[in-house]
Amino acid sequence: MDPIRPLAPLLAAAAAGLLPGSLPAQGFPPLSEQRFRIEGVEAAADLGWSVAGLGDTDGDGVPDPAYGAPLADPSGLASAGSVWIVSGLDGAERLRIDGAAAGDRFGWSLAAVGDVDGDGVDDLLVGAPQADPGGLAEAGAAEVRSGADGSLILALAGPEAGDLFGWSVAGPGDVDGDGVPDLLVGARGASPGGVVSAGSVLLHSGADGSLLQRFDGATPGAWLGVAVAAAGDVDGDGTPDLLLGSPQAGPGGAGAGRAEVRSGADGSLLLA
Repeated sequence: MDPIRPLAPLLAAAAAGLLPGSLPAQGFPPLSEQRFRIEGVEAAADLGWSVAGLGDTDGDGVPDPAYGAPLADPSGLASAGSVWIVSGLDGAERLRIDGAAAGDRFGWSLAAVGDVDGDGVDDLLVGAPQADPGGLAEAGAAEVRSGADGSLILALAGPEAGDLFGWSVAGPGDVDGDGVPDLLVGARGASPGGVVSAGSVLLHSGADGSLLQRFDGATPGAWLGVAVAAAGDVDGDGTPDLLLGSPQAGPGGAGAGRAEVRSGADGSLLLA
């Protein structure tokens, strides 16, 4: 069963400036001076571990935010993880989407990816890097969810056990020119060609999930794919380019780190 359900409001601001189950806020202005504030009510759920700014998903003219809580325990499933989409107007909850299995860490990463299903509403890419698709332990997974109703649009799975596919996600835009936004996913635990934890980044079609490009770390423990981002059109060829991070790569010494811009058109290195 698709694990989507509406929520009762998380926000219930009291006169003392607290939310039920919360600790006193430190460093925030009084609630009377805030538009709204989102705080977790489930201990150790890590609400806010990931965030994304969607467009206007409910038609009220105000962009809406999404929040991930990868250690949430929906329906008693320990650390299955959850994601909320809330109203940007008043913070009211629109949707809650829950991880399917204990330990998935659904919501570890989030990205707005544009309108994948063509309904005029921005959609959401969610990473679950410790999911076990097809029985592959911690291969990881990523899902495109409808910004309109939370339904599953597209499911992607890490190809190998331990890949941690979904550690990072991004919406680079329409890279392959088919009119559908594409999907960028980091798999920092991947060991391409037996190079342990070199990491990988995979670019998938938003239309059908097919693999468009793959980038692999070059050295053991480089962790390519810890971070990914849309880079815009860096080389001026009309195709969106890709920004990849590998913080444990060692060109300047062990753990010095490396970031690179890759061509969306052909994967070539533009900048490092």
